[in-house]
Amino acid sequence: MDIIIANLDPGHKYMTSKLLEKRITTLHFPTGLGIVAACLKKAKKDFKVYDSYVDGSTKGFLNTIAKEQPDIVLISGYLGNFGYAFIKDVARGIKAAAKDALIIIGGPITASIPDLLISNTRVDFVVVGEGEITIIELLDAIEKKANPSQVKGLCLRGLSGEAFFTGRRKRINDLDNLSPFPMYDSFNIRAYIDYLQETGRCWEIVTSRGCSHRCRFCKLTFGGKLTFYSCETVIGHMDHVFEKYGIDRFSFVDDNFLNSRNRASAFLDRLENSPRRFKWRFQGRADAISLRMVERMLKVGLFDISFGIESASQKMLSAYGKGLNIKRAADNLAAISGMLDIHASFVIGGPGENWSTIKETARFIRKLKLRRSVIYILTLFPGTALYDEGVQDGLIKDEEEYCMNLGPIYDRPYVNMSELSDRDLLKARDLLVETAAEFGPYFSESQLSST
Repeated sequence: MDIIIANLDPGHKYMTSKLLEKRITTLHFPTGLGIVAACLKKAKKDFKVYDSYVDGSTKGFLNTIAKEQPDIVLISGYLGNFGYAFIKDVARGIKAAAKDALIIIGGPITASIPDLLISNTRVDFVVVGEGEITIIELLDAIEKKANPSQVKGLCLRGLSGEAFFTGRRKRINDLDNLSPFPMYDSFNIRAYIDYLQETGRCWEIVTSRGCSHRCRFCKLTFGGKLTFYSCETVIGHMDHVFEKYGIDRFSFVDDNFLNSRNRASAFLDRLENSPRRFKWRFQGRADAISLRMVERMLKVGLFDISFGIESASQKMLSAYGKGLNIKRAADNLAAISGMLDIHASFVIGGPGENWSTIKETARFIRKLKLRRSVIYILTLFPGTALYDEGVQDGLIKDEEEYCMNLGPIYDRPYVNMSELSDRDLLKARDLLVETAAEFGPYFSESQLSST
């Protein structure tokens, strides 16, 4: 069975000249596809990789498909930056180049719109949730000409062409028992290493899956159940990357690294006993950090934390379902200010947002001198509570049209749930940006993501 794993850059096709000026060009290693590659190797399934982010183009990819006529094409996708429109186009192109090729898609987009991908694109199978076991069972079923509807964790076409979900797969408890590291060398890893060394960015590592919180604007790829790689595996991963590629700066890109403070403490115990010192950062909740924890972390290489505050208004925090203790968050940030880099992100434009709530957030930024702040405008994602509310209120009338037109996320009010006009919402963002800039150069999203 001939398999091609494709990491495809949507490129500029859907971008207006104005959008092109704002396009973020940071380069992220495709961790999900790297994990799939490791699983295929472990299952002794041969494959090739095409990566248009670093070598090639969509046209070159389709030429490769036409030439090699693979049985399976594995792709990944995300919703935003016209990702859905691109998937529709590229799936159509794959089928035109190799009509018998089966297209399998995974990635964050599958958690949001699996039915839409099956009903409105040429994709054949959508892997929903954790894909390591699902993809191998699906490939085995295809190879043996067995019925793929028996494989849990898939969305596929039913007998009448409708989207059919085979049922949720039980979450993987022992992540260490999988191939713990992505298969980096399947890709042109040198290009990613050179990029990190040129920009000073961090190597991204996932140390856990799931999140214990239920923010109403957030669509969790893996759901609420928490699972963890062991501390030994995480440090082993860092050692592996350093020894093989010479990288010693890491970013833990979990939904929330502080989901378990006991586990965070155990991780610090392991780092303190490790002979090697790395630089590292994470994203977490400001009401879950403590001065003592940060002091310990700094001794073993912590240099930066990203906090999702979202709003300083309790009214807006309730609207978002954030569950954040804003006073505790403020006290914690004040306590650790000056000890390390702090990045704070805020989301404006939720239900009930007005100039009063905006000014509460401005006062919060000013009081804590949070110059490293990013200000987002709320983007609604299918599968979230706020998206469902938008549908019920008639703000979203056609899911297909909405997803087709979803370009740069957090950038504008695609759907405005606030009490402000679209124009005033953009002014409110500018106000908060200006407030953060009072304390030094404002850091854009692309600059912050380079840490």
